[in-house]
Amino acid sequence: MTLYQSFRKYIKKRNIQEVDGSTDGTSVFIRYNELFYAFLYDTDDPYYFRLVLPRIADYNEIQEADINKFALEKSGEYKICKLVVIDNNIWASFEQIILNPDAENDYIYDAALRILSSIQRTLRDYINSKHTT
Repeated sequence: MTLYQSFRKYIKKRNIQEVDGSTDGTSVFIRYNELFYAFLYDTDDPYYFRLVLPRIADYNEIQEADINKFALEKSGEYKICKLVVIDNNIWASFEQIILNPDAENDYIYDAALRILSSIQRTLRDYINSKHTT
């Protein structure tokens, strides 16, 4: 089983809505707790996957230096999750290596969704605090 197949099995078991997916077995797009995620898998690296929250926030009214500092600090704090600033939008990415795709890896996928959701809330709170000052 590939990680792509493992993740699709996981979302089916958890009744998570699959929005779209690739025909070549490299990506799955899901909606979970009102957020859209992209599961990205590279067949050239069969043990690595990335779960991404694309464009989770924009920051037009916040100084770019401030948002980059926040992204670096939170990436360091969470360690396994990265925040990246792309074209006035912030993306979050959880990246992991799973050496045995056939094993029960639900706890890793659960952790990925939980951590990304947490960092999204933290980011939203940060941006809201900057708008009220």
